[in-house]
Amino acid sequence: ADLKSLSQAWAHSDGPMPVALPHCSLFLNIPYTPGRQIIDAGLPLAIASDCNPGSAPSSDLRMAWSLATHQMKLRVDEGLAALTANAAYAVGAEARMGRIQPGMDAHVILTKPMADYAELPYFTSEQRIAQTLIYGQ
Repeated sequence: ADLKSLSQAWAHSDGPMPVALPHCSLFLNIPYTPGRQIIDAGLPLAIASDCNPGSAPSSDLRMAWSLATHQMKLRVDEGLAALTANAAYAVGAEARMGRIQPGMDAHVILTKPMADYAELPYFTSEQRIAQTLIYGQ
C-alpha cells in the first residue's frame, strides 16, 4: 500500500505504528526508512535501536536520533517525538511514559547547559548528558 492509503487507514484505527530502525540501516548498509515521507503522509513514526549483535550492535538512542535527522531527514523535534512519545505508544506504554507530565514514570535525562536541545543529535561524540533519572531518582 502507498503511504497515503496507510495514513488514511491509520487515522481510523489504533493500528500498529511505523517503527524505524536506523542502526540496522547503518550497520547492514541498507536503505534507511523513508522517515520524511512517512511523516509528510500524516503517519506517526517511532524510532528504536533494535540493539542486537547481528544487525544493530548499538543501543545508543542519541545515535539513532542523529541518524534519523541526517539520513531520514526528520526535524530534530520530530526525531525527539519519535524516540519518546511515539516509541512509548508503539509498545503500549503511552499511559506511563514518553512525555514529561504529572503522573508519568519520569524516565528523563538532564543535560549539561547548552544553547538548544537541537545540539543533542548533532554533537553525538560529545557527552552532553549530566544525569539520567529512572522513576524520578
